[in-house]
Amino acid sequence: MSGIRLHCTYFIAFYLREHHSVKKFKMEQQPDGSVIIEQQPAIEHEVIRWVLEEAGQIEVLAPLVLREKIAAAGAEIARINL
Repeated sequence: MSGIRLHCTYFIAFYLREHHSVKKFKMEQQPDGSVIIEQQPAIEHEVIRWVLEEAGQIEVLAPLVLREKIAAAGAEIARINL
């Protein structure tokens, strides 16, 4: 999967700064302390797992298909746990 853009809250921004050189992604600092990252092409299920692991700290900006898969996974998690 390519073209991955994620908005990460300031709660996890420190972690991303520490791993910036290792993970090799572009990072744009935002005025509120959050960051937008552009990730290198990655395996789809790994990105999905990472976004879900962060429990609402990451918003998928692109691609749309990834955003839709995260939303569907979140809805299923809520359905079986409510």
